[in-house]
Amino acid sequence: MQVTGKIRVHAPQSDVFAFAQNVALLTQCIEGCRDLQERGDGTYAARIEAQIAFLRMTFNVTVALARVEPPHVLEARITGSPANLAGKVDARATLTLEPVDAGETDVTYALDLSLAGKLGGMGESVFRAKAKEYGDRFAACLRDAVESRQAEKTL
Repeated sequence: MQVTGKIRVHAPQSDVFAFAQNVALLTQCIEGCRDLQERGDGTYAARIEAQIAFLRMTFNVTVALARVEPPHVLEARITGSPANLAGKVDARATLTLEPVDAGETDVTYALDLSLAGKLGGMGESVFRAKAKEYGDRFAACLRDAVESRQAEKTL
């Protein structure tokens, strides 16, 4: 299952990339992300809490940076499982940054998600809608946070 979107950020590509590469800042835009712990070598462990349909779920995940191409691409591989349901999640999340001009950047975000076990049996349409919702909120948060930091620079 793939979820994609695109936003324009009123900030230079280098500033957007610097924000996205800062794990502490970026995770503030990942709704439900808790207990982030660095494991070394670009690998992190975290808990992600999410409301999916009628279920409140907690996922224990490992996030590994898979590709970093400054200042254009950041890609991470996410693997894990829900704490309260049999199943597995495997995803690849990619941010692609393209400069529009010196002060604006187009950010394309993509999530390629696969679900296995009872988790997968819950229905792709439910997960697709929730993933799209979370992706849109992530993108809006990223845009607002970067633009806010940009405004602070000009003061």
